[in-house]
Amino acid sequence: MVRKDSIRIKLNILMISILIVVFVVILFYLDESLNWGTEKIISCIAISIWSFFVIPALRQSYLINRDKDLAEWFKMGYHIGASGIWIPVLFSPLYGVKYYFLKDN
Repeated sequence: MVRKDSIRIKLNILMISILIVVFVVILFYLDESLNWGTEKIISCIAISIWSFFVIPALRQSYLINRDKDLAEWFKMGYHIGASGIWIPVLFSPLYGVKYYFLKDN
């Protein structure tokens, strides 16, 4: 069973996500290796969207696996390795939207 997060926790995660996006955009402005062309603008937008949803995706993954004991966590890690954490990170917009908008959490 997936437990629900309170509105306060979701707002804290939202603030952390916004701070991460601000940091990413600042890094893009500080980078002088590329001029602000199409490639840099598209990559800034894509990475900003992805980074916005990373923290909610990790929280969603944690909420799904929260009730497992230590032996199950090790078994999961042994069978799927790092993909258990990489799947939510790679598909962070999907997991992030699920975290914010579905009633299950």
